[in-house]
Amino acid sequence: NPSILVIGRCGPSLSAPTALSFLDAYTGKELNSLSLAHTVARVIPLPYTDSTEQRLHLIIDFNKHAYLYPRTPEASEILKHEFSNIYWYSVEADNGVIRGHALKSNCIHEVVDEYCFVFRDLWSIVFPSESEKIIATVTRKSNEVRCLWF
Repeated sequence: NPSILVIGRCGPSLSAPTALSFLDAYTGKELNSLSLAHTVARVIPLPYTDSTEQRLHLIIDFNKHAYLYPRTPEASEILKHEFSNIYWYSVEADNGVIRGHALKSNCIHEVVDEYCFVFRDLWSIVFPSESEKIIATVTRKSNEVRCLWF
């Protein structure tokens, strides 16, 4: 059955402990849950699934680290194979900045975490605050077909 990823913060603070819960989409039964040792600033669903058809996600924390979920060897192998093809962007509406990012390398911590990555900024667009303002952003749906015309 398809599963749903639910992310919950245990308190109003951005640094409050966070928990992940995977639910069966048909029954609502909890399949797995875990508490995170890091913050959650953003969740990026990747266009890849494992052999159980569970979608891979990158969870970005406030320290600019990206964590792969699910934390399985199979997911890690998929990410290693697609490492150079993973890009995303972020929007700082208050500052009028849009940035493009890509994975750079594994995190360097005291304890090795093969599911933690640092990323780099590839590009940025800065809108002049005196004449431009970002009021909304929208991403395309993951199942939306994208046509390229040459």
